[in-house]
Amino acid sequence: TLLHNSWKYCILNEVNNSDISSFLFLFFFFFRKDMNKLELQKTANEIRKGIDSGVHAAKAGHPGGSLSAADIFTYLYFEEMNVDPKNPKDPKDPDRDRFVLSKGHTAPGLYAALAEKGYFPKEDLLTLRHLGSYLQGHPDMKHIPGVDMSSG
Repeated sequence: TLLHNSWKYCILNEVNNSDISSFLFLFFFFFRKDMNKLELQKTANEIRKGIDSGVHAAKAGHPGGSLSAADIFTYLYFEEMNVDPKNPKDPKDPDRDRFVLSKGHTAPGLYAALAEKGYFPKEDLLTLRHLGSYLQGHPDMKHIPGVDMSSG
């Protein structure tokens, strides 16, 4: 996380498996706040199910990157970040955290986390990459609740 102009940005970039393991160890075991480890693991598994469902329904996509980032999405959205699905883009709220997914092809993971958090119905994950769906291959801040920055 970086603090800049009183906005907290969380940026997920390319990482390898050892980086992910180190990251998860630190967060799950040292920085847990509200949810216990088992609740976080169950939430991460629900996010993985959403990723699998969406990518399977799309018959295209990059499930590997999304699946490997499921624990990170879980920690950020369910423990760390100050976000409100009922008011996802309130620009007047200086305390609301913003998330930038620079690795846009892991959009199915972000979408599954947003759906699990309540930004939109989980059933919408089944429309991933379908013609006319707001859930396309890369995040689009103009059409998807909870997406703070479009990326590719």
